[in-house]
Amino acid sequence: NDANDELTKTQLFANRTMGTMMPGIQMVMNGLMLAIYWIGAYLISNAQMFDKLTIFSDMIVFTQYAMQVVMSFMMLSIVFIMYPRASVSAKRILEVLNTSSKIHDGSVLSTKNRGTVEFKNVSFKYPDAEEYMLRNISFKANKGDEIAIIGSTGCGKSTLINLIPRFYDASSGEVLVDGVNVKDYNLESLYNKISYVPQKPVIFSGTVRDNICYGNNTKGEITDDEMRKSAEVAQASDFINKMENGYDAHIAQGGTNISGGQKQRLAIARAIARD
Repeated sequence: NDANDELTKTQLFANRTMGTMMPGIQMVMNGLMLAIYWIGAYLISNAQMFDKLTIFSDMIVFTQYAMQVVMSFMMLSIVFIMYPRASVSAKRILEVLNTSSKIHDGSVLSTKNRGTVEFKNVSFKYPDAEEYMLRNISFKANKGDEIAIIGSTGCGKSTLINLIPRFYDASSGEVLVDGVNVKDYNLESLYNKISYVPQKPVIFSGTVRDNICYGNNTKGEITDDEMRKSAEVAQASDFINKMENGYDAHIAQGGTNISGGQKQRLAIARAIARD
């Protein structure tokens, strides 16, 4: 409340100042032009015939210079108003640009094992939080297993999954993918081992084909058969075949022309297509 009151007072002061300065500068500008023309007309009327043209041209040039000077002062007053805002904004931007990532690259590029995810006594709490969101979580998912994590809203299900691709690092314990701690992986290599479907899937502008085949950088181009099989596994093929142009049907930015469930199925098909 104090901060809002202070901001209100500052904004009122700035706007009142501008409201006073702008008419004042306009008055000075117009008064200056009037004075120049008044004096110029007086000088011209009293000048000799051949001097009239010289005085008239000097008056026009002097008017232009006078307007440039006054306009410069007007722009300077605007700069004084804009500079504090720009300064605060620049500090906020630099805070982001100067922040170093706490997620550091490892050196492991490949592993012999494939298809296991293991949590060993994993605990996690968010920065500056007093209580742990997760505490002593241990389980192992082998190749072919289906693991369901069940719990009420806000109990840490999404947080637990986000520890695997290192959106966060565990506060204690180990998260292992194919027997290697995720902190030891080269990040690109770790991401290429994982297909991740978020709760709010990201759908890109383009076609259905583009969205399913997007992001595959591990096995080369995805064939039509692989794309269609991925859509069938994700139970997306039924609604895709009903769309005009099928897999070449247009998808709007953010998937605004398809339903939420259809977005999820396309995201699941994309994850499966990565193999």
